[in-house]
Amino acid sequence: MDSATLRSLARQYATGILNKENYRKSRGELIQKIVSGEIKVKAIDYLPPLVLEDDVTTETVQRDRTEMRPPSERAKSNENLPVIPDQPIVSKKPMPMGMMLLGGGLVLILIIGVVLFYPKPPGSETDNLAETSANATTESSQANSAAKAGMGEQLIADFLNSKDWKKENMDNFIAAWNALELEERAATANTKRMQRLSSTIYKQFLEAKALSGINSEQAIDKQTNLINFASAIGIVDNRMTLD
Repeated sequence: MDSATLRSLARQYATGILNKENYRKSRGELIQKIVSGEIKVKAIDYLPPLVLEDDVTTETVQRDRTEMRPPSERAKSNENLPVIPDQPIVSKKPMPMGMMLLGGGLVLILIIGVVLFYPKPPGSETDNLAETSANATTESSQANSAAKAGMGEQLIADFLNSKDWKKENMDNFIAAWNALELEERAATANTKRMQRLSSTIYKQFLEAKALSGINSEQAIDKQTNLINFASAIGIVDNRMTLD
């Protein structure tokens, strides 16, 4: 079996005629027979590559230039070349330590001079001081407002926690509210505690209004007290009106 059989096996495997297992089995049997000598493989004589005439001439000329000259002539030609004297190797001396320290000191002095004497933009220090002062004033004002609002918020928290909506208790709250300074009441007016108090008053008003069918006189009195209570502490709610 010749090499065409190997190619045919490879072609059959590539086209799917033989699967991988059958291809390996057939190929192994073929190789084993070739090794054992049962099958003789004919040598294939390949034609030598074509050589152009220009390549032959060039190769011959170049080969003649190197191979036809005997070693003695090549040695004589090398003797006629000019001799270049060896140049001494000059080693660079390291910079003295004193020069390095002096250079570092000069650089450090230059940096310090630039930092200290660099001209600053006009008014920069004044602007910084003004900004710092404004920030301090704002923080102080916020702290004072929080402190003033704290008294009123604590008063509201105590009243709501008592859950006592009798007229006597509301009158006591009004007296304590009026005892606060004007700034303390103003600081408390926009707090969440005051909003919660306003919502709770309106809720109590709705509950009293729902009892009008059972005891109208008592319900009207409670609604009136709640309206007066809200007005006394500065709460304006247009929803609270008597029918």
